[in-house]
Amino acid sequence: MGLTARFFGVLMGVVRVVLTDSPDVACALGATGTLGDRLRGGDEEAPHVEIETVPGARLDLLTQRARGMDVPELELPAGLEAWFSANFTGSPLAGDPLLVVVSGSEAITSTVLRHRRLGFLASEVTDPTSEQAQWLENEFEVAPLDTEAIRQAMIEFDALCGTSQVEVVIFNVSTYIPDESPHWFKLGQDEPLSMLANRLDLAIDQAASTTRFSVLDIDRIAAEYGAGEAVESPGRYSKDACAVMREEALNLIVDLPEVSRVFGRDVMRLVVPRHDRRTTDGVLVEWHVEAPCEVKSGDDLFDIRYENIRARLDTSRNRGGRALQMTVVASRDGYLKEVTVGEGKEISAGSTVGIVTENADVGNTGVEGAANFPVGVRVAGR
Repeated sequence: MGLTARFFGVLMGVVRVVLTDSPDVACALGATGTLGDRLRGGDEEAPHVEIETVPGARLDLLTQRARGMDVPELELPAGLEAWFSANFTGSPLAGDPLLVVVSGSEAITSTVLRHRRLGFLASEVTDPTSEQAQWLENEFEVAPLDTEAIRQAMIEFDALCGTSQVEVVIFNVSTYIPDESPHWFKLGQDEPLSMLANRLDLAIDQAASTTRFSVLDIDRIAAEYGAGEAVESPGRYSKDACAVMREEALNLIVDLPEVSRVFGRDVMRLVVPRHDRRTTDGVLVEWHVEAPCEVKSGDDLFDIRYENIRARLDTSRNRGGRALQMTVVASRDGYLKEVTVGEGKEISAGSTVGIVTENADVGNTGVEGAANFPVGVRVAGR
């Protein structure tokens, strides 16, 4: 059964999740039982969650495998047969996973080789012999996943998923790099690694706006936590920073529409999103929609105003006086059943201000413990 078929695991009471084995994904979701327990929510009748960790699950390699590319015929040096075969193994996406989690940091911490004549991708060879190294140099070139490449990989992966129910989460890149110099020559870049990370970060956000990808904003988490303490090396984070990443990743995943649907969560809470660590308490200024009504992805929902916010993210400094107004925007389609907090009322990050259902026919009962309706925010004024 291909990716465009109906998700098979739901029919059998099993949900498949595919995770890349990159350090950032591992530290956020790798703890035994964490993701599965959160998805099932303690419900004994909920589908069983099977989590598969995939080595080297860089987006472009995943796409190549999922497309079922034929193994090219090449005359290999002795000892490279297993390496060559591993690069054309079956796709971990076969069987329609519900959720795929990949990492943007793979773009700057791993090297992939592109065949000069045939164009296919392959992973690096570990400790090649001199004969193997010469053959690799003659046949392949380094193919870093730069800004344009990652954007194209996201677009191709989205097209590959077609009309299937799979949700894709990508961890973006922290633009803070503690020590750049050891990575320059390995990557073959003519710019500092932090600049490459910054461009990848922006490319991921831009491509996600037009594809099925949801983005976990690692760059923001690292900045709010204190990048010097949070980031240990590219794609690797401190234990405390990983705990923050884990909570945000779990909240994001549980609220994804297809995940909510499979686990019977047709009723969702419309909550006040946390923009950053400064914006915790404010006032709901204005509703842009009137319940009950249908809302579409991109629709403005309501405005929040924060007064006397700190001028710095550093919590040890409290420089008040600034105001910020944010517009909360729907990230997916839904039906706003009810508004529970009126204009002019005080709110805080995480508080519920409305009830959203999948469509008008769904009742608005069972809100307690319901997932959050996916939203985004943008600055409306200062």
